[in-house]
Amino acid sequence: LGVPAVWGMIHELKSEHDPRILSLGRRCISMWLLAVTCWVNDRIFCSWWASVGFPYLHGAWHVLIFLAAYTAVVLFAYFDVKNKMKWDTVTPVLRYFPSDNFELGIPFVQLKTEERLMSRNR
Repeated sequence: LGVPAVWGMIHELKSEHDPRILSLGRRCISMWLLAVTCWVNDRIFCSWWASVGFPYLHGAWHVLIFLAAYTAVVLFAYFDVKNKMKWDTVTPVLRYFPSDNFELGIPFVQLKTEERLMSRNR
């Protein structure tokens, strides 16, 4: 699933203009590439890495692939809402926990509604 997901993400990012989404997308793809590099090195050169005293690539792969997968889920949730609810009153906004100003926090998608349409429907 990794290659099709990265291809789909690149396809979605080409039409995106929000710098926060673009930055998170680049970080996600970079983490995925680094995770795959760790995994390939662990699989092919495991005995060599163990002989030099660094048998931790498999653990690094687990951490990096988790971070890349979580980030990809957040990004695809953003793209899904943005693409499927174009004419709705809902707009996806990328936020970070614990502080929205700290882009290395935990990303999540917040759905914003247009107040003027919400007040008219009440």
